Amino acid sequence: MAKRYNIFSTFALMWKICLSLLILSSLPLSQAWSQANANSGTARNRLPILNKTGVGVLELGMDIEDVYKFVNREQIYKVYTFDQNGRKTSYQIYTPDKQTQIFAADVSCERNKCVVTRITVWHSAYPTVKNVRVGQTFKEISENYRVNDIIWLDGNLRVETMEGICFYIDSSTLPPAYAKSKRFLSLPPTAVISAMMVQM
Repeated sequence: MAKRYNIFSTFALMWKICLSLLILSSLPLSQAWSQANANSGTARNRLPILNKTGVGVLELGMDIEDVYKFVNREQIYKVYTFDQNGRKTSYQIYTPDKQTQIFAADVSCERNKCVVTRITVWHSAYPTVKNVRVGQTFKEISENYRVNDIIWLDGNLRVETMEGICFYIDSSTLPPAYAKSKRFLSLPPTAVISAMMVQM
């Protein structure tokens, strides 16, 4: 009987949180429910929803060794890239069949300690707290986020928001004229999101 009461109490609490978010933010019910789940619970049991601090158990500032506590080592690939600032290290996380990339965790290292400084989501199964995901369009970004800047950076077209989440745009979904500019005030509503990112 006590167990049944605890389950009911937990459900009632989650419903109150969801209802509060719905009233305060005027979001659709599905988006409010996503936010309630994303911002509750510990890192270990949090749903894999992208917010400004990370996605699920993968969080900015965490020791990269802690990632192996939650993700099978067989799904993680360590990749090095180089630019004018030197070597950069990224841990790419794939689905169990190793066919599809889910996340990338870029790290900053001092001596033998490496911490996650950037997280990129490549898979549509992991939405933001406002239910925007890879494969959707600039229309969904502009309807749910306050766009701060739209800029070509490191060869990628990036939409930066005031909420701290950046969206990468698939340049092949843009008209040719957009390739000639470095900054934009807006984008066509049909421009497709190819990835989403948060960083320290």
